[in-house]
Amino acid sequence: MTAESGLYLLNRRDLPPVSAAWRAALSAPVRERLAAMTSTRARRQSEDGLRLLAAAAGHDGWPIDLAALTRRDGQLGMPDGPAISLSHAGDYAVCAVTDGGAIGVDIERIRPLRTLRVLRLLSLAENAAAEHDPAMFFVSWTAREAVIKATGQVGPRRLAAVRIEADTAWLDDRAFRLSRPPAPAGYALCTAAEGAPPPAEAQDLTASVRKNSAA
Repeated sequence: MTAESGLYLLNRRDLPPVSAAWRAALSAPVRERLAAMTSTRARRQSEDGLRLLAAAAGHDGWPIDLAALTRRDGQLGMPDGPAISLSHAGDYAVCAVTDGGAIGVDIERIRPLRTLRVLRLLSLAENAAAEHDPAMFFVSWTAREAVIKATGQVGPRRLAAVRIEADTAWLDDRAFRLSRPPAPAGYALCTAAEGAPPPAEAQDLTASVRKNSAA
């Protein structure tokens, strides 16, 4: 019996790389996407996100098989299966799963901005909050990223088009409920869900992923 929605966290620090056999067991679309990545770091992050997804499936009984994953509406998914969203930043990966509609998740490491041009993608109120507290930029950014990832269509214009009021966001005449679960120190985290309520807290599956990686 699956949960209505779930949010899962992985601390990737010192996690061993996946084996060639593990990679070969992935579905063809996922293997092709990983092979196309020119950055080894990005590939490792994506593979760790998939390991977290597999652990989430085992933990809560989600009907997810890495060998059968497809790309659906810009996101990973299963035919007639739950909605899935993955994100990673720094030492962490997160995964959101739901059988109650579209879902998106984003995690970001709080850091100095390399360019202030990204501020133009936020609202005036969000800009004012970010000027007062730079960490608030990432609070706003993760909310917007979570929303556009839930729609499966990403890009700067999409980010700027999101309208946020308190814990609700709108895009494409669709309403999304936002949740900002506790995040690891130095990170911002947000989920956006169109159907089932978004998870209020992430389950740490680091121990499970490490155990499976050592098996």
